[in-house]
Amino acid sequence: MIWLFVGCAGEPGAEVHPTEPAGVPMTDQAAFDEFRAFVIREPAAWSGRWEYNPTDPALLDPVIRKVIDQRNFGRLPSTSDERKRLAFALSNSVWAGQLARPEWRAVVEAKVAEYWAHAPVVASPDGGLVLDLGLCPGPITEWGRGRFGIADSEYADRGQLARGVVAARLAELVATKRDARWFELQVQVPVGYRTPERYRYRYDPVQDVLFVLLASQEGTVWVSPTPLGGDLGTLATTSPTRTEELRPLRRGRDVPAF
Repeated sequence: MIWLFVGCAGEPGAEVHPTEPAGVPMTDQAAFDEFRAFVIREPAAWSGRWEYNPTDPALLDPVIRKVIDQRNFGRLPSTSDERKRLAFALSNSVWAGQLARPEWRAVVEAKVAEYWAHAPVVASPDGGLVLDLGLCPGPITEWGRGRFGIADSEYADRGQLARGVVAARLAELVATKRDARWFELQVQVPVGYRTPERYRYRYDPVQDVLFVLLASQEGTVWVSPTPLGGDLGTLATTSPTRTEELRPLRRGRDVPAF
C-alpha cells in the first residue's frame, strides 16, 4: 500500500493539536498525553525521522517521566505551546541511549520496516512523484561507543539500492499515476558502520532513462547509457542501476539541477 500526499517532498505529517477545547484546563493525564505526542513528533538524532520513534506508552512513559523529573523538576507547563517547546528541548534526552535496550531496538526495527512497506508518495509542484522509502530495513546493531544503526540490509547491494528493488519500487510508483512527469525514489542505503548514503533514483519517461543522484556527490548525476525501452523491468535484469555502470554528467552543465 502507498500513501499519496500532495505538496513538497519531505512534508511533515499532521500537527499535534490539544486534546481538549480551548479555554478548558486539561487534566494532568491529558497534559501528559499531549506532551508525549509532542515528544514523538521530534525525530531521534540517530535517524532524523520522527516516524521511527516508538509510540507505545508502556515503553515511553517511564522514560519521559524520568526526564521530566530530572530536567524540569517533575513539572509540565500549563499551556500547550509551552509543553510543545519543552518537548523540543527534552526530546533528545528521551531518545538518547534507548537503542541500547533490546526492546527499543525491536520496536524501531519494526517501525523502519513498516515505513518502508507503506512509504508515502509526494506529488511535486512540477508534476513529478516522489516515493520516500526512508531507511532500508535491517537489524539495528551497535557500531561502538554507544552508537547504533543499520549496517546492512537485504534491500541493499554493496552500498547501493539493489537493482531488483529499484525496478520494483519504481514500477509501484508509476502505477499510482502513470501520467506524472517523472518518478523518483528517495532512500537511505546502509554502508556499514557509518552514516547511510542518501540516493535518489529518478525515472524520466520522456527520455526513457534512469537518473541516479547521491547526496554526498552533489555535483554529479549518473544516467542510463541507453534508453530502457519503456520497460522498468530491465532495471532488474539488463539495464544498469549502479553508479559505476552509468554515464556521469555534471549538474548545471550537462543536466539541469534537480
